[in-house]
Amino acid sequence: MEGLVGHFLDSPFRFCLHCRVAYDFRTTSDFGKLTSRHRGRSTATTILSLATIRHLRKEQSLDPRARKLLSFTDNRQDASLQAGHFNDFVEIGLLRSALLKACATANPVGLSHEVFTQRVYDALSLPFASFSKEPDLKFQAKTQTERAFRDVIGYRLYHDLRRGWRVTSPNLEQCGLLEINYLSLDELSKDTDSWQKLHPALADAKPETRLAVEDPS
Repeated sequence: MEGLVGHFLDSPFRFCLHCRVAYDFRTTSDFGKLTSRHRGRSTATTILSLATIRHLRKEQSLDPRARKLLSFTDNRQDASLQAGHFNDFVEIGLLRSALLKACATANPVGLSHEVFTQRVYDALSLPFASFSKEPDLKFQAKTQTERAFRDVIGYRLYHDLRRGWRVTSPNLEQCGLLEINYLSLDELSKDTDSWQKLHPALADAKPETRLAVEDPS
């Protein structure tokens, strides 16, 4: 029995049919996936610090230079961890807010893949100097730098929309603030010929069942 338990804990639990979460191969232990999660000091520190700074910015009785927050830690590793968490939190917050703004200002049909990244880039409205090492670039050099930055934004957006990526900060689709649709999904679900060579459970299924399998969201 002990050997079976050890094998169970070491075997990768790749999918959760109830939560619809997919785990990567780096998480090899099932114990952390099947038990409750307690997180986390870094997230709590970031949220409390952000709330404190927002309150300080509204405090008119203090000099603007005094509206700061100083944090202490007892080791370099924890300091670097918290600094990285701060940066990641701010970056994801900016991307998600820009994505939500781009979707809110789009037409009722939504945003297609072709204009998705450009609309989010426009919604960010970041000054050129904030993402370029050479803020004085002109002409084609400036155009290429802007194009490279848009490509990075597109990669980070799709990376953030993966399911199960952030436990304490689910993405906009998981929160119900964003809906992703797929072209021709309804037509494919109703096309019987496309399913004949597949498993009988799909070949004989109703279009509604196929659609639910193809789009589990």
